[in-house]
Amino acid sequence: VKEDITSIFNADHEHNARVILRFLEGEKDIYRDVVLMNSAAALKIYGIENDLKIAKKIAEEAIDSKKAKRCLAEMINFTNINIVT
Repeated sequence: VKEDITSIFNADHEHNARVILRFLEGEKDIYRDVVLMNSAAALKIYGIENDLKIAKKIAEEAIDSKKAKRCLAEMINFTNINIVT
């Protein structure tokens, strides 16, 4: 299902969590496109890669190799530990 970009702004947190897991598993949709462009911009801003096309490829590799999903799991673990302590 092709989603309109406005659906990003009209979703609740449960929907957003499902969407994140879907694109981390390889689904290609508007949400993934937005994440890729934001990631590419961050890589450029921080001087990691000045070419946005290459930066986007780096972001794609992070998602496709499951590195991004592993990082999300680490972030969840980290925040849960810090919330409890």
